[in-house]
Amino acid sequence: MNKLLRNIRDNIAFYDSVSESISGMIDTRFLLINAGSIIFSAIKNRLKTLRFAVRNDFISDAYVLLRMIYEDIFTYIYLEVRMGYGRGDSDIKEWIQGKKKLHKLNIDQLILFLTDNNNDIKTYFALLDVSGKYKHIKSYCNDYVHNNKLSNLILNADNFNKHSAEHYERLSVYLDALKSLLFASICILKPYYATSSDYMDHLELGLSPPDGSQYCVAPFMQEEFDRLQRSNKKLAELIRSSSYMEFEIRTKNRAQNNSIEREAE
Repeated sequence: MNKLLRNIRDNIAFYDSVSESISGMIDTRFLLINAGSIIFSAIKNRLKTLRFAVRNDFISDAYVLLRMIYEDIFTYIYLEVRMGYGRGDSDIKEWIQGKKKLHKLNIDQLILFLTDNNNDIKTYFALLDVSGKYKHIKSYCNDYVHNNKLSNLILNADNFNKHSAEHYERLSVYLDALKSLLFASICILKPYYATSSDYMDHLELGLSPPDGSQYCVAPFMQEEFDRLQRSNKKLAELIRSSSYMEFEIRTKNRAQNNSIEREAE
């Protein structure tokens, strides 16, 4: 359980940092706050609920919450693609106003829509095996959403041997996968979301930012890049080569030292 709880803690910090850093970057004329910031803040709070479920051994609830986070992330990716190409403004407006669904696509149709409309997405979806691994994550969690097995309900009941350890490990793996998908999506679709606060801090103080500071990467985004470099080197190389942001290739020891320093702050 402790490994999973640490993972949840790190996820909460990541989504909170992204949400805060982009909140003022307006991305649609229908909102006065960044839509992605709202989504990431919602994920952060779902993770807090997930932490409560894990601490109390409500394993079935944990999978339901993970399924909701999955949906949040694909909602974000879909929104970025639609807004990035200037399409569907009226549909997005009505979704924001609560008048209609954002889309009616199933997961296969959604993946096809996203990859057909963006070659970069097609490439990194392939490197992450979205059509295989991520469809499996959705299917597995859906079993708990719909109570497809009595054993799923038992995982939320008292006085049963739940074999919790294997579920904690699976939940941790799924959390890592979803964060990798979201991180890659940000880097590919909105690379400037990774910008360090130094650039904006100078502007807000009426000072001239140092040359090139708009390309400096925020420490929390660099840490995620370090993790991706270890888990999916090809995808990390794609992000670094296709982005104007200055992600560093750091040694394992240096990356770990930076992570420890941030935790101590």
